[in-house]
Amino acid sequence: IIDLPKEQEESFNLKHIQIPYDKFLGFENRILSESSKVIYFSEGFKLLAEKRGIKLASDSVVCSVGYIEPKKKTKKDNQVTKVFYSGELTRDYEKSRLTEICNNLTEKEELIICGRNGEWLKDLSKPNVHYMGYVDSQKHDEIAAQCDFGLVMYPDEGYYRYVTPSKLNAYISLKLPVLAISNLTL
Repeated sequence: IIDLPKEQEESFNLKHIQIPYDKFLGFENRILSESSKVIYFSEGFKLLAEKRGIKLASDSVVCSVGYIEPKKKTKKDNQVTKVFYSGELTRDYEKSRLTEICNNLTEKEELIICGRNGEWLKDLSKPNVHYMGYVDSQKHDEIAAQCDFGLVMYPDEGYYRYVTPSKLNAYISLKLPVLAISNLTL
């Protein structure tokens, strides 16, 4: 399962997508139920397959995201800890969580944010919150590599219960330690 258009439509109220579910889900279910082994990348994906009534092969497994030794940084007492967030900036969940994080930053912490539609962050008037706007993947990686942690925030509901965020893999590939909200996916 690469992506979940049915769950996206339900979670985000995207009725205009018009996916022919009988064909799409029938094809997806057939592939999964006829496979001799299925590797799921989260408990959430496995739960979704079970919820859809897909009969799983007995040797199907849940493959957790691999662990890569994070980069080591030596911090001096006066250095600031930089936290990096990249992603959606328009949904209420992200706005409320980011606002809460911004309001609780200490003077020794900075939050660097990349993404579209984050102009609302400027209204917070926080000197240690830096909104970079949308950046290309090379600039994204350059900024992230200068930070101490990557931040992943997915609610434990709807579409988010089943997907593993691509930003998690991006952070891991940069050997950036990840701060995440615990749910079935993370």
